[in-house]
Amino acid sequence: MEKGHPGFYSVQLVSDEELDEIVFGHFEYLMGQYEKDRNLIPAGNLCEVSYEELKADPYATIQMIYSKLDIPDFEKTADDLRAQIESEKDYKNFRHNFDPLTLERISERWSGYISRWNYDPPKVFAEKIS
Repeated sequence: MEKGHPGFYSVQLVSDEELDEIVFGHFEYLMGQYEKDRNLIPAGNLCEVSYEELKADPYATIQMIYSKLDIPDFEKTADDLRAQIESEKDYKNFRHNFDPLTLERISERWSGYISRWNYDPPKVFAEKIS
């Protein structure tokens, strides 16, 4: 798994294996809790959208969220939302290089979530990204 700069974000040293387990384990814990408890959220108080949906059409997606959650006065925020979207139009997503072993571990640990949420599994990128 790509490590980033863990030294900047921790007060102790952990091995790569420990860091991987922290990432895998926390995700599994959080998703497990969410899936266990999501039925406790009252009807009309939850709206799930994928990142791809938000990325493809942020304005329409946020408008749909307002509608589904019955949040009033979308019109009052529409101009600011358009301006914010325009200011971020050149944003480029991070691309991560995954080695085959990491992809295998992701598949072993998270394939259920990947398929349940209709995401494509990560792939190995050919070029090195710095």
